[in-house]
Amino acid sequence: MEKFYFIDESGDADFFGKREKKLWEIDGWNPLLIMGLLETDNRKRLRKDVRKFHEKLLKDRYYEGIHSLSKEQHFFHARSDHPEVRAAFFQFLRNRDDFNCFFVIRYKDPQNFITQFEKSATKFYFYVIKQLIDLPEFKQSDNHQFYLSRRNKTTNDRFNQVLEDALCKEMYEERLSYQAEIVKSGEYPELWIIDYMLWAVQRCLLKKEKRFLSALADRVSFIQDNEGGEFKDALKDYNHDF
Repeated sequence: MEKFYFIDESGDADFFGKREKKLWEIDGWNPLLIMGLLETDNRKRLRKDVRKFHEKLLKDRYYEGIHSLSKEQHFFHARSDHPEVRAAFFQFLRNRDDFNCFFVIRYKDPQNFITQFEKSATKFYFYVIKQLIDLPEFKQSDNHQFYLSRRNKTTNDRFNQVLEDALCKEMYEERLSYQAEIVKSGEYPELWIIDYMLWAVQRCLLKKEKRFLSALADRVSFIQDNEGGEFKDALKDYNHDF
């Protein structure tokens, strides 16, 4: 069986700006990096249905005049979509049963970043990706295809190395069949879904607004938050690991 995995993040792995400016001392600092993975074995139908729904919204006169929809090459992106567009896509996702999501939440601790990751945002970023890949269950009989949303400073070689390390550990050194690619979010509807799911998790944590995540709780396979801390209560209704 073919299994497909799509990886994206909410937040970023950056701690320092230009001239080593400490970003955590600036207003608006996001203290979280959340990595999300969407798993599906019915990619063809999922991809087709999302594109069809997107085209339907673009043609619907009810949404005429919404600026974000009028942009060239629009795709679903929760943070920038109009609230009514966002609501419509969430309702669409509630009727799906052909994908599952996994999440890793990491609190961005500056001191740990400096000592453990030697001030390297790339090391921190791929460290969290590796923890995310450890969550699903993989079978040697399946063919696994991984897609990572393109970001600056990400390379196919680094992505492949992280997959190799994680999957060998998962399979106790047995070889697992997989392919990996870094892709543009706008060209992969599956990434639009995980983007929305990540937005729902972040909304639950930072705004204490659970309704988006609760509405799609049956599509959440696992949320890992080893730090817990101030976000523990927000996640107490979901599958998690503290």
